[in-house]
Amino acid sequence: EVRHGHLVPICEERQTVDLAYDRGRAISPKAIARAVKIVRRFDRMVRESNSEKGLMVATAALRHASNRFTVVRELRTITPLLIRVLTDRQEAQFAARGALLGLPRIPHDALVVDIGGGSSEFIQPDTNAFRGLTIGAAWATSKWKDGCPRDPDKRDLYFLSCAEKVILDLDTRSFTNRQRVVGLGGTITTLAAIEKGMKKFDVEGVHGSTLTCDWITATAAQLSRMPDKSIR
Repeated sequence: EVRHGHLVPICEERQTVDLAYDRGRAISPKAIARAVKIVRRFDRMVRESNSEKGLMVATAALRHASNRFTVVRELRTITPLLIRVLTDRQEAQFAARGALLGLPRIPHDALVVDIGGGSSEFIQPDTNAFRGLTIGAAWATSKWKDGCPRDPDKRDLYFLSCAEKVILDLDTRSFTNRQRVVGLGGTITTLAAIEKGMKKFDVEGVHGSTLTCDWITATAAQLSRMPDKSIR
């Protein structure tokens, strides 16, 4: 609700949908079934909260899927909510707006970086400048997995070279004078939880955390050498 000019959550719930996919391919029937189950539960919560309006928003995972229209039709059979698939620019702008509202002490000339599952966005809210990359954590995992070397000492160089090929396409000249970077998304918040040594993820505990470049570099090198079981 809007109370005295401020947004006040009536109820808040989170659930990972995990629409695993490879860019341009179809979301699997198993993933669709999981999404249907979650949306049905959230739709019930919306109705029980007596909300006047409701909206379902989809981002890169659905935007890039070859069967996105099929998935949207399936979801429309179980909820009356309007389903809106955001463009990459819309996704970036909403994410940046929310990030800066949640961190009121951050200057508005900060650079906002959103590393998602299917894409990553770089946003300058004060100028509305936007750069997007077709690379995200889930996409990179599925795309690079087959070529990953068995030798742990070679993995960090392998992942670095893969990432560089994508990042070289990004024009970073407009980002150079930014004094603060605000990060959001599952990848960055997971790193914040690791830095804090959390045994169980706590969203309030990682909100507003600070990660240094040195720590990120060292942790990336460590994780790239670890087997999957140890990382989990």
